[in-house]
Parts: sequence; C-alpha cells; structure tokens
Amino acid sequence: MEEESDDSSDDEVQYSEILQPPLINQLKKILDEYPDDGQILKEIIQNAEDAEASLMKVLYDDRKINQDISSTKKQHFKKYFKGPALCIYNNAIFTESDWQGIRMIYSSVKEFDPVKVGRFGLGFKSVFHITDYPMIISGNQLLILDPHQKRSGRVCMIMKLNKMRKYKRMDVTDCLAAFEGMFGFTTETIEKGNFQGTLFRFPLREEKTELSENIYDEIKVMDLFKAFKAEAPVELLFLKCLERIDLHWKFTDLGRDQDHDDSPVYSVNISDSCVQNVREGRNHVMNQLKTYGKKLANETFRINYRMTIETLDDDNNHTDEWIIFHCVKGGNMSKELRILSLDESLSYSPYASIAVPMEEDQFKGHVFCLMPLPLTENSLTGLPVHVNGYFALSQNRRHVKWPTADQMKQGTYKDKSLRWNNCLITEVLAELYYNVIEELIEHTITSDSVCHSYKNYTRLSKDHGTLEEYFRAIV
Repeated sequence: MEEESDDSSDDEVQYSEILQPPLINQLKKILDEYPDDGQILKEIIQNAEDAEASLMKVLYDDRKINQDISSTKKQHFKKYFKGPALCIYNNAIFTESDWQGIRMIYSSVKEFDPVKVGRFGLGFKSVFHITDYPMIISGNQLLILDPHQKRSGRVCMIMKLNKMRKYKRMDVTDCLAAFEGMFGFTTETIEKGNFQGTLFRFPLREEKTELSENIYDEIKVMDLFKAFKAEAPVELLFLKCLERIDLHWKFTDLGRDQDHDDSPVYSVNISDSCVQNVREGRNHVMNQLKTYGKKLANETFRINYRMTIETLDDDNNHTDEWIIFHCVKGGNMSKELRILSLDESLSYSPYASIAVPMEEDQFKGHVFCLMPLPLTENSLTGLPVHVNGYFALSQNRRHVKWPTADQMKQGTYKDKSLRWNNCLITEVLAELYYNVIEELIEHTITSDSVCHSYKNYTRLSKDHGTLEEYFRAIV
C-alpha cells in the first residue's frame, strides 16, 4: 500500500495565469489588423469628442530636436522628446477614467457608454503606426508609453509636471525643447504644474524598430492631412461637442500662446451664425442619450436644427448648409427592438440621425457611426442624405456589420448585432426619414427659402434606383 505524502502542497490545486505574448507582439498584431490609411486622426478626434472638447488643433512639428542621444543617465528620457513629431491639442482635460482607458490595449472604458464615440473606433493604439513612444500631457501630469520596456510594470511612465525638474535622469530642457511655445505650453506650465488642455505628442518613427518597419516622414504626414481634409467638411455633423478643428503645418507658424491669433493652413468649424443654436440642439440630444442610455423612453424624442460648416483651405473659404435631424426612439416599438435596446451585451441606444444638404444636387449619402466610416462602396447608401446611427460594426470597425449571403438566404439571424442593425434601419431610420420628409414639406410651405426646401423634399421623396440593398427599407 502506497504511503500518503507528508508534503501537503501536493494536495493543493495548482493555479497560474494565462501566458500572454509580449506587448510588442500584441501591438504588432493589432497594427496588422488595422491598416495605416488616414484613420489615425479620426481616432484622435474621437478622443477629443469623448473628452467633451470644443476645439482641436493638429500640428506637424518638423523640427529635428533632441537627436543627439547618449547613454548617460541624465539623457535617459531624451529619446521620448525627439522630433520631428505629430502634435495634437484639444481644450479638454483628462479625467481619471481617460487616463485609465488610454493605458488599455484591448478593452475600453467606453465600451458600454451610450454617448461615447470611442466605443465605435479602433482606439488610441492606432498611433503606434506613427510612433513607438506616444506622450500625453493633460492637467497636472505627463504620460509616456514605452512598449519596448522588458518589464510590463514600466511601460507607462507617469510624471507630475511640477516635479519635472526633480526626477532622476530627467533633463527638463529636453521637455521644454519639445513643448515650449506649443499651444500655450511654457516654462511657467511646469512651474505651476498644470496645463489647461490635453496635448498629444507622437515622435515620428525615423527608423525600423521591433514594433514596426513603418517609417513616418513628412510625406506620410501630408498624406494623413490629405485624408483628413477629404472628409473634414462632414466630420462635425453628428458630433455633440467639437466645433472646430485646425491643421498647422509648421511649428514656426504657431502663435506663441493660446490667445495668439495663429494661422492654420486648414480649418473646419461650425459657423458663428448658428453655433449657439447647434450647441443647444446637441445638448438636448446628449441629455436624452444620457437619461435613457440604459432604459427606454416613454415617447420618441426628435429635434432638428440648421448647421453651417465653414472650411478654410489656402485662403479659400467654403460653406456647406445642412439640416440635422435626430431621433431617439421610445414608446411604440417592436418587441425585437425593445429587447435588443435593453440588451447589456450590445448596449446600444435606438438612436439615429440624418443630415440633409441644403444645396448640393450631386450628392452621395454616406454611413456614419457618429463619424463617417471609411469611404468605400459599402459605406455609400444611395440616399440623398447622410445617415448616422449606433450601428453594430465589423471587427475592424470599418464597416457596418451585414449578413452574409448564406444568412440572407436563411432569412433569420442568430447574431444579435445583425438583428440590431436591421431594427435600427427598418424602425428608427425609416421613421426618421419619413419625419424628415414631413418637416421639409412643412418648411416648404412656411419658409421664405421655398426653393431649397422643395428641392430637398423632391430629392428625398422620389424613388432611388441606386439604393444599397440594406437601406431600401428606409424608403
């Protein structure tokens, strides 16, 4: 007979953590899944919007600074402050939740927030296409991310601004060389220990690294700017906070402080003539979504307002006139939509909106998830309006999730996200589209601007032979 062991540890269940690949490998996989095609600035716009910023500025800082890096202890942090760099400012300040979310790789603190744009996006990790060392200053602290650190506990470096002169191996002149004179950051900012806003800085990758072989130079930054400008006139349509976005090409073009009248090479903004009315309308929508984010309203909420978007490009001014219609469905709805709206695993609100162009005849309607999806044939609707909603998206967040050919033949979908998209189109967007036509008819009768209103009404009410299959249910 076998004797019992005296070693009690043999009787204990053994526990261990799941083995994870190195952080570098995880990031490389993410970058492979999400191509570097101009979406990066959209992700930063989402971050500014979710922080409830009204102003965002983007700068290509072409200065070659902090390049002479040695192995001395005093220059330990110098590589993080190298230039050239892409810099982005917004006039909001990070909350504790924002600081937490920015350090997450796969999950998101915004995932179930009914009013956050970031839940529909690729996320901050997209910036690793540009840089190995993202840096953020907001409020009283600075965060540096270094995925090359061998010890996971040292990847995120958090520093208080008012202690920058005291940190070991930190030469504060490196920091000032990178930031001083940029969007209101001065020596006094460090002394007082507070920056009124948020400033992202991404030193451009100038050579191949273990993380990426993607070298970022001035030409690639120009491509980023071009990609942004192609969609900029519609970026603000369905957002709730941002009112202006500026692009600056060189550091020397900046004003020396936040009050200085600097000169962007490109800007898009909501016109002063309507911005107050737009703010009020946006706030009503935001409050409705916050109030009924995880429950259903007793009745449907609707609101509309005019929006004038101004763009300035190389001293050429252009304006676009829109009417924005919003709808948060409540009260009478199908059992399917009611169940899906309350499903916490989806966490979507039965919300949709439509942007009607006031003057453009040759117009191609696009799909938005608060911001425009990448422009492809799949993101065009065939409608004479832009449509926006809390759509369930594909895994890479680039397309609305639609059923496959086999699923279409079967006629029923087990996937809740497919059923959600179907309900959103057939019940919420279809009802809103009908409401838009009614409003335009009334506007045609009562408004002095009869011509524009009638043109919009006839565009929306006629048969559209080129409608994409999934959007035929709207009309």
